[in-house]
Amino acid sequence: MIKCLENDNAITQKIEIDLTKISKQARQDFATRIDKYQKYIKHIASCPEYEDIKCEDIFEYREAGNRFVYKTEVLILKVKDNRPNLLMVFGNPAIHSVAEGMFFSYEKVIGQEHRFWRALRECCLRHLPEGINEKRDYLLQVKYKGDFKMNIFLLTYFSFPTPAATKEKEYDGVPGIKKAVGEKIFAEMAKFEFNRFKDVILCHNIKNIICFQKTNVRKEILKNAQAEQIDDLPVYRLGGVFKDKDILLYTSKPTRDLYKTEAKCLLKDIMNEIQKRELIA
Repeated sequence: MIKCLENDNAITQKIEIDLTKISKQARQDFATRIDKYQKYIKHIASCPEYEDIKCEDIFEYREAGNRFVYKTEVLILKVKDNRPNLLMVFGNPAIHSVAEGMFFSYEKVIGQEHRFWRALRECCLRHLPEGINEKRDYLLQVKYKGDFKMNIFLLTYFSFPTPAATKEKEYDGVPGIKKAVGEKIFAEMAKFEFNRFKDVILCHNIKNIICFQKTNVRKEILKNAQAEQIDDLPVYRLGGVFKDKDILLYTSKPTRDLYKTEAKCLLKDIMNEIQKRELIA
């Protein structure tokens, strides 16, 4: 019912929801929900960070309304070196970042670098540039080899884009997705998201994962992966559906907290622990 389509570019991925297998009434209900959601986006477009966003650039219907396609984010490296791969997993993307074609394109104030990148610069990527296009190139071309001894992959979990936190909070985060698409389609989406996550791990031989979302995302991963906690660190071994059971999931603070010293220290500790583990291996 839900599948990945071709990438628009190295960051932007398209996801398709096939509506042909649900009833006509269910399709109408979905269309009503999506229409209301898009009107909400246009309503908040009076805010500076959203004023240039066009719903049709991110969401579209195909085949007489029988298929709904939306854009999301993923950063998959095409690397062939022998360095270990690290996957960073976030909650669902902000609409303005998808529109800009880069994870965490800016804070609510346009032009202000997102706290995630500032924290990453402090923790491991000392020479990470500030510009959106420069960041994209820096990560895709793995120009950080002198800084960090691993290849960094980025993935959104629950790929459907919603507005960054707003005062109205009507469509914030994962609850906002469920409200926008409805409970039945959201249930299918939850299955799809775990399989998307699993495929990235198995296709790219990823042994270390950092999850930046402590609630919905981590809960979904741990539930579906039959994970077990292995020590006092916020780290779990993922087993069950994975071919290789030596895959570790670390939990960092949510990205919204990465301006705090405590959150940055935890991220740095996790990075050091992962590199130590890989060097021993």
